[in-house]
Amino acid sequence: MSENRLFNKALSDFMYDFAGGDEIRKLADDGFSVSQIKKELSFPISKDKIGQIMWEHFVKNGKICLEEPKESGVIRKTKIIREQGEFGKVSFRQVVEEVPAEDKKYVLCSFGKLLLSKKKNLLQITQELSEADRDYLQYLPWPPADVWHVEDERIIRINNTINSKL
Repeated sequence: MSENRLFNKALSDFMYDFAGGDEIRKLADDGFSVSQIKKELSFPISKDKIGQIMWEHFVKNGKICLEEPKESGVIRKTKIIREQGEFGKVSFRQVVEEVPAEDKKYVLCSFGKLLLSKKKNLLQITQELSEADRDYLQYLPWPPADVWHVEDERIIRINNTINSKL
């Protein structure tokens, strides 16, 4: 990616995060769907961008794990640390830390693989889901790999619907 494109992406991410990142994360934690969050916001933002912010938040807070959670109840969280040098230069660094998983149960999700392969007309199967559950599948950037999601009502509904039709 060119330097100019990287800068523009970073600036865009900063702008959206400044404008409403906290509000998006709060509404996502409260169980709002992407469409519901978009209706609540007072500035224009795409559903894909809302999904991206939700995804990053869920990965950072351990609701979604990109690696299988260890049996010891430990998950890896990443966070960005802001540091200021002795001459005032500000820099950022990413820190990965292992934290207790708080006895959460996780469910294996392969939505990214399924969406990529469009196995057994997955788009038709998702029509049986509620709009909020479809939003969750459609607008979060599921990678084409296995991920682990905290077991909650939404993920159980989605898994049950998809698995019953495959």
